[in-house]
Amino acid sequence: MISWLSTLIQRRGKIIFSVLLAIIIVAFVFTIGAGPGLVTKDKSTFQKDFYGIDLNDRGQLQYLQDSAMISNYLNGRTRMNDAQFEQQMLGRQALLYLADKMSVPAPDESKLEAFLKKLPAFQGENGEFDPAALNGFLSSIQMGGRYDQAFVDRVIRQDFRIGEVTRLIADPGFLVKEEIAKGVARERTNWSVSILSYPFDSYQPTIEIDEEALKAFYAENSFRYERPEEFSVSFVEFTAEQVQEEIADPNDQELRVHYLRNQRKFSDAEKEIEEKAKAEAEEGSEPVLDMFNLLRDKILESYKLEKKAALAAQIANDFTYYLFDRQIAYDSSDFRSKLREYGLNLKHIPPFSVKTQTQLTGIVPSALYQQALMLDSSRYFTDVVSNPEQTRFYVAFLEGKTPAETPELDAIRDIVTQDYRLMRKNELFVEKGKELSASLREALKQEGATVEAAAETLGLKVQSYADFTIRELPEGLNFRLVNEAETMKVGETSDMITLDNTGFWIHVADKKVPEITEDDSEYAGMLTALESYSGAIRLQGLINDLISAKMPSKG
Repeated sequence: MISWLSTLIQRRGKIIFSVLLAIIIVAFVFTIGAGPGLVTKDKSTFQKDFYGIDLNDRGQLQYLQDSAMISNYLNGRTRMNDAQFEQQMLGRQALLYLADKMSVPAPDESKLEAFLKKLPAFQGENGEFDPAALNGFLSSIQMGGRYDQAFVDRVIRQDFRIGEVTRLIADPGFLVKEEIAKGVARERTNWSVSILSYPFDSYQPTIEIDEEALKAFYAENSFRYERPEEFSVSFVEFTAEQVQEEIADPNDQELRVHYLRNQRKFSDAEKEIEEKAKAEAEEGSEPVLDMFNLLRDKILESYKLEKKAALAAQIANDFTYYLFDRQIAYDSSDFRSKLREYGLNLKHIPPFSVKTQTQLTGIVPSALYQQALMLDSSRYFTDVVSNPEQTRFYVAFLEGKTPAETPELDAIRDIVTQDYRLMRKNELFVEKGKELSASLREALKQEGATVEAAAETLGLKVQSYADFTIRELPEGLNFRLVNEAETMKVGETSDMITLDNTGFWIHVADKKVPEITEDDSEYAGMLTALESYSGAIRLQGLINDLISAKMPSKG
């Protein structure tokens, strides 16, 4: 337990109770299971053991989510999308598995205290441990609710062990000193270059269409013209507004928690109230506003909508489970009867394929299309998918599929001919680039030759840049072009580089590379950066491998 921390704070003096941290923690809470994710209501599904956690058990998955949420808050990781959170949550469990395998011990009380004081959540503005932040956090736990002190204590001890595993695994390995010096020198190298360019669109070669060549091109690229399998899909929608059940009024504390947890929903209304109050206040005075009571009606409305949305989600899940459990066939009398019972109307999505489903985004959430693409005769309905606001919930049904087909050449001759011309133009452009490269180098060999004169003769555009480093690139200079010149010497001209639908040549007019020694002021910084990067890559690679080894294939 971490009760000793409460004692520690009490010895330092009593600090005002803070509920804000509790609200921040609650704000992390969301449900992955509402959409296509890790769990399913299919009770025939086998266990998905993930290093000691059954991902098909909602209770165990909730434990995994809650642990990651608390860990993220304590470590200052507050900005994550759902995919990032899921990856971090699974990675955390994988690292705990490694901690067990490596027999990494839990911290003793002194190590735990030192570890906890370094957590970002408890740092003050000066970057030092702030007892007030810790006290507010402990107070928020003691008020009860989603997390208790024992649970948080377990998460902190787990994070300590994860930190030890990370320290042991994220070893940067062997770094060559010469490479470190090269890294510093690369950033300080002074360049002067000329960039010559030849737009692809300005190249207009004559391309004859040979029937045999066109047929051969079509045969080799027929996959490009395949019309993919199309899906005909209908769906039903469950909304908070459809829920007839009356929601009891919350008590004052419940309503306040809802307000603080969803405060950004009321930001516009708050701003309007503040502006009106300032306009009516006497000059020089600052109005004191009780936003909670001023917005009480709106907060109550929002609270009840949220509760109804949760009921709508449950109804939707019950509906899909009924279809599965009773093996109800699509459009059967039982199916239609259930729709009437729930007051649902079938809606239809225009036929779509893997390639075109993104064009339909906006009719239903994109995740519903993704799930619909996996439907077949053995499973004709999706899991429940929600909108981003978690107020509308969708289930889609497969009505039919149109098989994939490849049209004959004559049916799409114009399209194939256009593609063939583009392919040939690309090939000829590469050949033209080789000719121009040879001509450019030859022109620059002439006595008194300049890049500008050679460019004009060959019909190329030129832009020169002098005395710059990659730290401060001149405006308009693409870093990728400078990167191509890394191994070039002064006076050299590159082959044509195709970039952004344009052919480019780099002519190095000057290049000054500094000598870097180990006592250079930037050497240590480069060493630290490379070590950190190398270690992070090693660690993330291992975590990805561990997750992949336990997760089912999506193919």
